[in-house]
Amino acid sequence: MISLSKKTLLYRTGAVFAVLALSSTLLSATAKTLPKGVWKFDLQKSTYDYVYGGVNPSGNFTNWETRTFDTLRMSDFAAVQGTADLLNATKAAVPAGLANNLTTIDTNVPVADYWTQDQTHFNIAYGITDKFTIFANLTHEKGEVDYEAEYEEQSANIERNLGVLADNLTGTDAATFAAVKAAYNQVPDKATSDHLRDTFVGFKYSISERLAFTTRVSAGFLLTGRDSSEKRKGDLVQELETGFGYDMYQFFLNYDAPTKRLPLMLTLGYFHNTQGPHAFLDITDVTIDYGDIIYLKAATEHKIHPTIVLEASAEHMISFKDRYKGNGTTSAFSTQTPFVADTVPTTFTDIPHSAGYATIGTLGIRVMPKEFLYFYARASKTFFNKKQGQNYDFPGRLQPGTYLLFGTTLFFKAS
Repeated sequence: MISLSKKTLLYRTGAVFAVLALSSTLLSATAKTLPKGVWKFDLQKSTYDYVYGGVNPSGNFTNWETRTFDTLRMSDFAAVQGTADLLNATKAAVPAGLANNLTTIDTNVPVADYWTQDQTHFNIAYGITDKFTIFANLTHEKGEVDYEAEYEEQSANIERNLGVLADNLTGTDAATFAAVKAAYNQVPDKATSDHLRDTFVGFKYSISERLAFTTRVSAGFLLTGRDSSEKRKGDLVQELETGFGYDMYQFFLNYDAPTKRLPLMLTLGYFHNTQGPHAFLDITDVTIDYGDIIYLKAATEHKIHPTIVLEASAEHMISFKDRYKGNGTTSAFSTQTPFVADTVPTTFTDIPHSAGYATIGTLGIRVMPKEFLYFYARASKTFFNKKQGQNYDFPGRLQPGTYLLFGTTLFFKAS
Protein backbone atom coordinates (compact mmCIF):
# COMPACT_ATOMS: atom_id res chain seq x y z
CA MET A 1 0.00 0.00 0.00
CA ILE A 2 1.46 3.35 -1.03
CA SER A 3 0.83 6.09 1.55
CA LEU A 4 -0.14 9.38 -0.06
CA SER A 5 -0.98 12.81 1.36
CA LYS A 6 -4.15 14.03 -0.29
CA LYS A 7 -4.39 17.74 -1.03
CA THR A 8 -6.95 20.04 -2.57
CA LEU A 9 -6.53 23.64 -3.61
CA LEU A 10 -9.51 25.62 -2.43
CA TYR A 11 -9.72 29.16 -1.13
CA ARG A 12 -11.33 30.67 1.92
CA THR A 13 -11.52 34.40 2.56
CA GLY A 14 -12.60 34.00 6.14
CA ALA A 15 -13.41 36.92 8.44
CA VAL A 16 -10.70 39.22 7.17
CA PHE A 17 -11.49 42.84 8.06
CA ALA A 18 -15.20 42.09 8.46
CA VAL A 19 -15.19 44.25 11.57
CA LEU A 20 -13.87 47.26 9.66
CA ALA A 21 -17.04 47.33 7.59
CA LEU A 22 -18.93 47.89 10.83
CA SER A 23 -16.50 50.24 12.55
CA SER A 24 -16.20 52.35 9.39
CA THR A 25 -19.68 53.76 9.99
CA LEU A 26 -20.49 56.53 12.44
CA LEU A 27 -23.24 54.36 13.89
CA SER A 28 -20.81 52.14 15.77
CA ALA A 29 -18.04 54.68 16.44
CA THR A 30 -19.87 56.63 19.13
CA ALA A 31 -22.57 56.16 21.75
CA LYS A 32 -24.99 58.25 19.71
CA THR A 33 -28.17 56.77 18.24
CA LEU A 34 -30.33 58.20 15.48
CA PRO A 35 -33.21 60.52 16.34
CA LYS A 36 -36.67 59.03 16.03
CA GLY A 37 -37.82 58.72 12.42
CA VAL A 38 -34.41 59.44 10.86
CA TRP A 39 -32.95 57.13 8.22
CA LYS A 40 -29.23 56.75 7.63
CA PHE A 41 -27.79 55.31 4.41
CA ASP A 42 -24.12 54.45 3.85
CA LEU A 43 -22.67 53.47 0.48
CA GLN A 44 -19.02 52.45 0.64
CA LYS A 45 -16.34 51.00 -1.61
CA SER A 46 -13.31 49.22 -0.13
CA THR A 47 -10.29 47.44 -1.54
CA TYR A 48 -7.27 45.55 -0.20
CA ASP A 49 -4.70 42.91 -1.16
CA TYR A 50 -3.28 40.08 0.92
CA VAL A 51 0.39 40.82 1.54
CA TYR A 52 1.60 38.30 4.16
CA GLY A 53 1.04 34.66 4.95
CA GLY A 54 2.11 32.41 7.82
CA VAL A 55 3.54 29.06 6.74
CA ASN A 56 4.38 25.85 8.55
CA PRO A 57 6.53 23.91 6.05
CA SER A 58 7.20 21.03 8.47
CA GLY A 59 3.49 20.44 9.05
CA ASN A 60 4.02 20.16 12.81
CA PHE A 61 1.58 23.06 13.57
CA THR A 62 4.33 24.62 15.75
CA ASN A 63 7.23 26.10 13.76
CA TRP A 64 5.91 29.07 11.80
CA GLU A 65 7.51 31.39 9.26
CA THR A 66 6.24 34.55 7.56
CA ARG A 67 6.22 35.03 3.79
CA THR A 68 5.12 37.92 1.62
CA PHE A 69 2.22 36.71 -0.47
CA ASP A 70 4.11 36.85 -3.75
CA THR A 71 6.96 34.70 -2.32
CA LEU A 72 4.76 31.84 -1.07
CA ARG A 73 5.96 28.62 -2.69
CA MET A 74 4.44 25.18 -3.08
CA SER A 75 7.10 23.81 -0.73
CA ASP A 76 5.78 26.05 2.08
CA PHE A 77 2.82 23.68 2.49
CA ALA A 78 3.76 20.38 4.08
CA ALA A 79 0.97 18.36 2.50
CA VAL A 80 1.84 19.68 -0.95
CA GLN A 81 5.51 18.90 -0.46
CA GLY A 82 4.65 15.45 0.88
CA THR A 83 2.54 14.69 -2.17
CA ALA A 84 5.31 15.84 -4.49
CA ASP A 85 7.93 13.80 -2.60
CA LEU A 86 5.80 10.67 -2.84
CA LEU A 87 5.03 11.14 -6.52
CA ASN A 88 8.72 11.69 -7.26
CA ALA A 89 9.70 8.67 -5.14
CA THR A 90 7.12 6.55 -6.95
CA LYS A 91 8.52 7.70 -10.31
CA ALA A 92 11.96 6.51 -9.19
CA ALA A 93 10.63 3.15 -7.97
CA VAL A 94 8.39 2.02 -10.84
CA PRO A 95 9.69 0.33 -14.02
CA ALA A 96 11.34 2.58 -16.59
CA GLY A 97 8.49 2.23 -19.04
CA LEU A 98 6.02 3.67 -16.54
CA ALA A 99 8.50 6.21 -15.13
CA ASN A 100 9.00 7.69 -18.60
CA ASN A 101 5.32 8.67 -18.57
CA LEU A 102 5.66 10.57 -15.27
CA THR A 103 6.90 14.13 -14.76
CA THR A 104 9.12 15.15 -11.84
CA ILE A 105 7.22 17.54 -9.56
CA ASP A 106 9.09 20.76 -8.71
CA THR A 107 7.68 22.53 -5.62
CA ASN A 108 10.24 25.34 -5.62
CA VAL A 109 7.86 27.56 -7.56
CA PRO A 110 5.75 30.56 -6.50
CA VAL A 111 2.04 29.99 -5.91
CA ALA A 112 0.40 33.30 -6.84
CA ASP A 113 1.20 36.81 -8.03
CA TYR A 114 -1.56 38.62 -6.11
CA TRP A 115 -4.87 38.25 -4.30
CA THR A 116 -7.10 41.29 -4.33
CA GLN A 117 -10.54 41.94 -2.80
CA ASP A 118 -12.95 44.70 -3.82
CA GLN A 119 -16.10 45.17 -1.76
CA THR A 120 -19.21 47.34 -2.00
CA HIS A 121 -20.98 47.97 1.31
CA PHE A 122 -24.50 49.21 1.86
CA ASN A 123 -25.57 50.03 5.40
CA ILE A 124 -29.04 51.19 6.36
CA ALA A 125 -30.21 52.34 9.80
CA TYR A 126 -33.43 53.75 11.24
CA GLY A 127 -34.25 55.45 14.53
CA ILE A 128 -37.22 53.68 16.10
CA THR A 129 -37.01 56.05 19.06
CA ASP A 130 -34.40 58.59 20.12
CA LYS A 131 -32.73 55.81 22.10
CA PHE A 132 -33.24 52.76 19.86
CA THR A 133 -31.79 52.34 16.34
CA ILE A 134 -31.98 49.29 14.09
CA PHE A 135 -29.61 48.62 11.19
CA ALA A 136 -28.50 46.17 8.49
CA ASN A 137 -25.09 45.71 6.82
CA LEU A 138 -24.86 44.22 3.31
CA THR A 139 -21.67 43.61 1.30
CA HIS A 140 -20.93 42.41 -2.22
CA GLU A 141 -17.43 41.13 -2.95
CA LYS A 142 -15.34 40.63 -6.08
CA GLY A 143 -12.03 38.87 -5.49
CA GLU A 144 -9.27 37.49 -7.67
CA VAL A 145 -6.23 35.30 -7.12
CA ASP A 146 -3.80 35.27 -10.03
CA TYR A 147 -1.86 32.00 -10.01
CA GLU A 148 1.68 31.91 -11.31
CA ALA A 149 2.24 29.99 -14.57
CA GLU A 150 4.83 27.76 -12.85
CA TYR A 151 2.29 26.72 -10.24
CA GLU A 152 -0.33 25.98 -12.89
CA GLU A 153 2.22 23.80 -14.69
CA GLN A 154 3.10 21.81 -11.58
CA SER A 155 -0.57 21.43 -10.69
CA ALA A 156 -1.19 20.00 -14.16
CA ASN A 157 1.77 17.64 -13.70
CA ILE A 158 0.35 16.39 -10.39
CA GLU A 159 -3.05 15.80 -12.02
CA ARG A 160 -1.41 13.91 -14.88
CA ASN A 161 0.88 11.79 -12.65
CA LEU A 162 -2.03 10.77 -10.43
CA GLY A 163 -3.96 9.63 -13.49
CA VAL A 164 -1.04 7.67 -14.92
CA LEU A 165 -0.42 5.87 -11.62
CA ALA A 166 -4.10 5.14 -11.07
CA ASP A 167 -4.35 3.62 -14.54
CA ASN A 168 -1.13 1.60 -14.50
CA LEU A 169 -0.68 0.36 -10.93
CA THR A 170 -2.74 -2.48 -9.49
CA GLY A 171 -4.57 -3.36 -6.29
CA THR A 172 -4.63 -0.97 -3.35
CA ASP A 173 -1.94 1.27 -4.86
CA ALA A 174 -4.10 1.93 -7.93
CA ALA A 175 -7.16 2.52 -5.76
CA THR A 176 -5.26 4.98 -3.57
CA PHE A 177 -4.04 7.09 -6.48
CA ALA A 178 -7.48 6.95 -8.11
CA ALA A 179 -9.11 8.24 -4.90
CA VAL A 180 -6.61 11.07 -4.62
CA LYS A 181 -7.05 12.01 -8.27
CA ALA A 182 -10.81 12.17 -7.75
CA ALA A 183 -10.31 14.56 -4.82
CA TYR A 184 -7.60 16.65 -6.46
CA ASN A 185 -8.57 19.84 -8.30
CA GLN A 186 -6.16 21.19 -10.86
CA VAL A 187 -5.78 24.94 -10.39
CA PRO A 188 -7.02 27.38 -13.03
CA ASP A 189 -5.31 30.54 -14.22
CA LYS A 190 -7.32 32.56 -11.70
CA ALA A 191 -9.64 31.95 -8.76
CA THR A 192 -12.45 34.50 -8.48
CA SER A 193 -15.47 35.57 -6.44
CA ASP A 194 -18.45 37.73 -7.38
CA HIS A 195 -21.17 37.32 -4.78
CA LEU A 196 -22.75 38.68 -1.62
CA ARG A 197 -20.98 38.27 1.69
CA ASP A 198 -22.94 37.30 4.80
CA THR A 199 -25.50 39.89 5.91
CA PHE A 200 -25.68 41.39 9.40
CA VAL A 201 -28.68 42.91 11.18
CA GLY A 202 -28.64 44.53 14.60
CA PHE A 203 -29.69 47.31 16.91
CA LYS A 204 -28.17 50.02 19.06
CA TYR A 205 -29.65 51.16 22.37
CA SER A 206 -28.66 54.34 24.18
CA ILE A 207 -28.19 53.55 27.88
CA SER A 208 -27.22 57.11 28.71
CA GLU A 209 -25.88 60.20 26.96
CA ARG A 210 -22.38 58.69 26.83
CA LEU A 211 -23.02 54.94 26.84
CA ALA A 212 -24.72 52.66 24.30
CA PHE A 213 -25.09 48.95 23.66
CA THR A 214 -24.83 47.60 20.11
CA THR A 215 -25.34 44.08 18.84
CA ARG A 216 -25.44 42.52 15.41
CA VAL A 217 -25.88 38.96 14.14
CA SER A 218 -25.39 36.93 10.98
CA ALA A 219 -27.09 33.54 11.16
CA GLY A 220 -29.59 31.34 9.33
CA PHE A 221 -31.00 33.00 6.20
CA LEU A 222 -28.63 35.93 6.74
CA LEU A 223 -25.68 33.73 5.69
CA THR A 224 -25.96 35.07 2.15
CA GLY A 225 -22.33 34.48 1.17
CA ARG A 226 -20.98 31.31 -0.39
CA ASP A 227 -18.95 29.24 2.04
CA SER A 228 -16.58 26.35 1.30
CA SER A 229 -19.44 23.86 1.02
CA GLU A 230 -21.34 25.99 -1.49
CA LYS A 231 -18.75 27.50 -3.82
CA ARG A 232 -17.98 26.12 -7.26
CA LYS A 233 -14.88 23.94 -7.36
CA GLY A 234 -13.38 21.34 -9.68
CA ASP A 235 -10.58 20.90 -12.18
CA LEU A 236 -9.66 24.34 -13.55
CA VAL A 237 -12.55 25.91 -11.61
CA GLN A 238 -12.13 27.70 -8.28
CA GLU A 239 -14.50 30.13 -6.66
CA LEU A 240 -13.28 32.19 -3.73
CA GLU A 241 -15.46 32.04 -0.65
CA THR A 242 -17.52 35.07 0.29
CA GLY A 243 -19.35 33.46 3.22
CA PHE A 244 -18.12 32.52 6.66
CA GLY A 245 -20.22 29.36 6.88
CA TYR A 246 -20.91 29.82 10.58
CA ASP A 247 -23.18 31.95 12.76
CA MET A 248 -21.72 35.10 14.32
CA TYR A 249 -23.05 37.07 17.28
CA GLN A 250 -21.32 40.36 18.09
CA PHE A 251 -21.84 42.63 21.10
CA PHE A 252 -20.44 46.11 21.74
CA LEU A 253 -20.40 48.75 24.46
CA ASN A 254 -19.81 52.24 23.06
CA TYR A 255 -18.62 54.93 25.47
CA ASP A 256 -17.92 58.58 24.68
CA ALA A 257 -15.38 59.60 27.31
CA PRO A 258 -15.61 63.15 28.73
CA THR A 259 -12.55 65.08 27.54
CA LYS A 260 -11.63 68.76 27.38
CA ARG A 261 -9.93 68.74 24.00
CA LEU A 262 -10.28 65.97 21.43
CA PRO A 263 -13.27 63.64 21.77
CA LEU A 264 -12.49 60.03 22.71
CA MET A 265 -14.83 57.24 21.60
CA LEU A 266 -14.18 53.84 23.19
CA THR A 267 -15.61 50.48 22.13
CA LEU A 268 -15.47 47.13 23.88
CA GLY A 269 -16.72 44.17 21.86
CA TYR A 270 -17.19 40.42 22.17
CA PHE A 271 -17.71 38.17 19.12
CA HIS A 272 -19.20 34.73 19.63
CA ASN A 273 -18.38 32.46 16.68
CA THR A 274 -19.84 29.02 16.07
CA GLN A 275 -18.94 25.99 13.95
CA GLY A 276 -18.50 25.91 10.20
CA PRO A 277 -16.67 24.29 7.28
CA HIS A 278 -13.12 25.16 6.33
CA ALA A 279 -11.43 24.41 3.00
CA PHE A 280 -8.25 26.09 1.85
CA LEU A 281 -5.04 24.74 0.28
CA ASP A 282 -4.10 21.76 2.48
CA ILE A 283 -7.38 21.78 4.46
CA THR A 284 -10.52 20.10 3.17
CA ASP A 285 -13.75 18.66 4.57
CA VAL A 286 -12.90 19.88 8.09
CA THR A 287 -15.27 21.48 10.61
CA ILE A 288 -13.87 24.29 12.73
CA ASP A 289 -15.24 25.43 16.09
CA TYR A 290 -14.04 29.02 15.78
CA GLY A 291 -12.70 30.72 18.88
CA ASP A 292 -14.46 33.83 20.18
CA ILE A 293 -12.88 37.28 19.82
CA ILE A 294 -12.48 40.26 22.16
CA TYR A 295 -12.53 43.57 20.31
CA LEU A 296 -11.15 46.91 21.58
CA LYS A 297 -11.23 50.28 19.83
CA ALA A 298 -10.29 53.87 20.62
CA ALA A 299 -11.19 56.63 18.17
CA THR A 300 -10.93 60.40 18.01
CA GLU A 301 -11.51 63.19 15.53
CA HIS A 302 -10.53 66.83 15.01
CA LYS A 303 -12.44 69.46 13.06
CA ILE A 304 -10.01 71.52 10.96
CA HIS A 305 -12.78 73.38 9.16
CA PRO A 306 -16.51 73.75 9.79
CA THR A 307 -17.08 71.08 7.12
CA ILE A 308 -13.90 68.98 7.37
CA VAL A 309 -13.03 66.47 10.12
CA LEU A 310 -9.86 64.38 10.51
CA GLU A 311 -10.32 60.91 12.06
CA ALA A 312 -7.99 58.43 13.75
CA SER A 313 -8.54 55.12 15.52
CA ALA A 314 -6.74 52.06 16.84
CA GLU A 315 -8.34 48.61 17.04
CA HIS A 316 -7.12 45.45 18.72
CA MET A 317 -8.58 41.95 18.40
CA ILE A 318 -7.75 38.97 20.61
CA SER A 319 -8.93 35.62 19.27
CA PHE A 320 -9.26 32.49 21.40
CA LYS A 321 -8.18 28.99 20.41
CA ASP A 322 -9.95 27.19 17.55
CA ARG A 323 -10.86 23.51 17.52
CA TYR A 324 -11.25 21.14 14.56
CA LYS A 325 -12.58 17.75 13.58
CA GLY A 326 -13.18 15.71 10.44
CA ASN A 327 -13.58 12.13 9.35
CA GLY A 328 -11.19 9.36 8.46
CA THR A 329 -12.08 8.99 4.80
CA THR A 330 -12.34 12.46 3.27
CA SER A 331 -10.76 15.04 5.60
CA ALA A 332 -7.31 16.58 5.29
CA PHE A 333 -5.64 19.02 7.67
CA SER A 334 -2.09 19.87 6.63
CA THR A 335 -0.15 16.59 6.89
CA GLN A 336 -3.07 14.78 8.50
CA THR A 337 -4.93 12.85 5.78
CA PRO A 338 -6.79 9.56 5.35
CA PHE A 339 -3.64 8.15 3.73
CA VAL A 340 -1.28 8.46 6.68
CA ALA A 341 -1.45 7.31 10.29
CA ASP A 342 -2.20 10.67 11.94
CA THR A 343 -5.65 11.15 10.47
CA VAL A 344 -7.84 14.13 11.29
CA PRO A 345 -9.55 13.58 14.69
CA THR A 346 -13.26 12.80 14.65
CA THR A 347 -13.95 14.78 17.83
CA PHE A 348 -13.15 18.45 18.39
CA THR A 349 -9.47 18.92 19.16
CA ASP A 350 -7.55 22.12 19.92
CA ILE A 351 -5.60 23.60 17.02
CA PRO A 352 -2.10 24.42 18.32
CA HIS A 353 -1.13 28.11 18.26
CA SER A 354 -4.58 29.11 16.97
CA ALA A 355 -5.11 31.79 19.63
CA GLY A 356 -4.02 35.07 18.07
CA TYR A 357 -4.21 38.84 18.01
CA ALA A 358 -4.10 41.76 15.60
CA THR A 359 -3.76 45.52 15.91
CA ILE A 360 -5.11 47.87 13.24
CA GLY A 361 -4.65 51.61 12.84
CA THR A 362 -6.94 53.84 10.78
CA LEU A 363 -6.67 57.43 9.51
CA GLY A 364 -9.48 59.19 7.70
CA ILE A 365 -11.04 62.42 6.57
CA ARG A 366 -14.73 63.34 6.55
CA VAL A 367 -16.23 66.17 4.53
CA MET A 368 -19.71 67.44 5.42
CA PRO A 369 -21.00 69.87 2.77
CA LYS A 370 -24.47 69.59 4.29
CA GLU A 371 -25.68 68.65 7.76
CA PHE A 372 -27.35 65.56 6.26
CA LEU A 373 -24.61 64.55 3.78
CA TYR A 374 -21.09 63.21 4.46
CA PHE A 375 -18.26 62.06 2.21
CA TYR A 376 -15.26 60.26 3.67
CA ALA A 377 -12.10 58.30 2.92
CA ARG A 378 -10.22 56.01 5.31
CA ALA A 379 -7.05 53.94 5.21
CA SER A 380 -6.45 51.07 7.66
CA LYS A 381 -3.24 49.14 8.18
CA THR A 382 -2.45 46.06 10.26
CA PHE A 383 0.56 46.63 12.51
CA PHE A 384 0.62 43.36 14.46
CA ASN A 385 -0.87 40.00 13.52
CA LYS A 386 0.13 36.60 14.86
CA LYS A 387 0.27 34.73 11.56
CA GLN A 388 -0.17 31.24 12.99
CA GLY A 389 -2.89 28.76 13.79
CA GLN A 390 -3.36 26.68 10.65
CA ASN A 391 -6.71 28.23 9.72
CA TYR A 392 -6.68 30.77 6.94
CA ASP A 393 -8.49 33.68 8.56
CA PHE A 394 -7.75 36.95 10.34
CA PRO A 395 -6.34 37.26 12.93
CA GLY A 396 -4.44 34.30 11.56
CA ARG A 397 -2.34 33.01 8.69
CA LEU A 398 -3.35 35.59 6.08
CA GLN A 399 -2.77 39.31 6.55
CA PRO A 400 -4.19 42.05 4.32
CA GLY A 401 -2.24 45.10 3.31
CA THR A 402 -3.61 48.63 3.48
CA TYR A 403 -7.40 48.65 3.54
CA LEU A 404 -8.83 51.62 1.64
CA LEU A 405 -12.44 52.69 2.05
CA PHE A 406 -14.38 55.49 0.36
CA GLY A 407 -17.97 56.26 1.26
CA THR A 408 -20.87 58.61 1.51
CA THR A 409 -23.57 58.93 4.19
CA LEU A 410 -27.02 60.41 3.78
CA PHE A 411 -29.41 61.19 6.64
CA PHE A 412 -33.09 61.45 5.76
CA LYS A 413 -36.35 62.01 7.60
CA ALA A 414 -39.70 61.54 5.91
CA SER A 415 -42.12 64.40 6.41
